[in-house]
Amino acid sequence: MRIGLLLGSFDPIHNGHIKMGESALEKGLVDKVFIVPTAQNPWKEESTKFIIRCAMIQRAIEAKVDFYMSPIELELDAPYYTYKTLQLLKEQYPEGEFKLIVGADVAGNIKDWERGDWILQNFQLITVQRPGYDFQVQVDIEDSIDVSSTQIRNLVKEGLPIDHLVHPGVEEIIKGAKLYK
Repeated sequence: MRIGLLLGSFDPIHNGHIKMGESALEKGLVDKVFIVPTAQNPWKEESTKFIIRCAMIQRAIEAKVDFYMSPIELELDAPYYTYKTLQLLKEQYPEGEFKLIVGADVAGNIKDWERGDWILQNFQLITVQRPGYDFQVQVDIEDSIDVSSTQIRNLVKEGLPIDHLVHPGVEEIIKGAKLYK
């Protein structure tokens, strides 16, 4: 089974993330998509609580048959490096053929991550074009949505609408928890 992995903070998850997974499924590059939120990004000082980010992911994928959310990083100790998560996924799903679904902006940086060479040697990348980014990497998926979690957090902070960028359930959680104010 070919499993596409979307890894990140998902603070919040948005339509661009979902589109990446849907495109990989539609193109037949993967059979399932696992969304794997990091417990705490080692490069960011603070994120929304893990349980709230997981709830947003669950709402965003509730009607998506081949999408799954994996809170696997709760089984790891900090720092939460991607290679540790990938090692654990390989142990727990030995039959899985994992592929990392990443934006073109991220693909060129993986070599600089903790054990980045190991990641690149052991996991195929599915690279998604990011509007406004001109990177010299092979692009597997060209259709994408120009949105970022930072953009959404800024819009919420400014009191501007985000309904066109996130699932309605995600927006409901953001408003209910008074996130990003």
